[in-house]
Amino acid sequence: SSNAKSNDFQFTVQSSIKHNQQRFYQGNLESGSINKHQEILIQPGNIKSKITEIYHSAKLVANADAGNAVSIAIAEDIDISRGSIIASPTKQIIKNNKFIGKIIWFSEKSFSQLANSELIFKLNYKYIKGKIADIINSVNYNNLNLEEASDINPNDIVTVEISLSEQSYFSLFEDNNTNGSFIIIDPIDNNILAGG
Repeated sequence: SSNAKSNDFQFTVQSSIKHNQQRFYQGNLESGSINKHQEILIQPGNIKSKITEIYHSAKLVANADAGNAVSIAIAEDIDISRGSIIASPTKQIIKNNKFIGKIIWFSEKSFSQLANSELIFKLNYKYIKGKIADIINSVNYNNLNLEEASDINPNDIVTVEISLSEQSYFSLFEDNNTNGSFIIIDPIDNNILAGG
């Protein structure tokens, strides 16, 4: 049923605009569906509200489904920033400054060349400083077994523990591949080091 689908929606704010004294939040509906007057929960802040208007393709609509780019207005005039998550109150959103992720190392630099320096992580349209705290394992290309590793080299697929400088909201990749993915950026030259 559409009610069951709408009970598990998630929307990450990419931008906000004001039109005719009404604030609209724009982004892609990542999962579920939304309806006018639906209750929502905004993170960070744990703020409850309701959807008052939904625009899709510059048209006012009563509902929208996952995969659509939409603009939504809510009952309260709240300044919600880029990277904030608007979701159904029952949606599981993880809040933490540490997580374990599987990454593919793109850079020609090995991880050891970075000398444990602070890196930039792009999660949910936000840039957050952090570090790779530990290398848990690496995939052996010859037999696809997981093995211990002390460094990360070009094209390695590794599981790492990541420590961020601040709390962030995210989902498991299996539940939401947009909100559960990230990239790692070298702060010195702004090149992408890895994706996960």
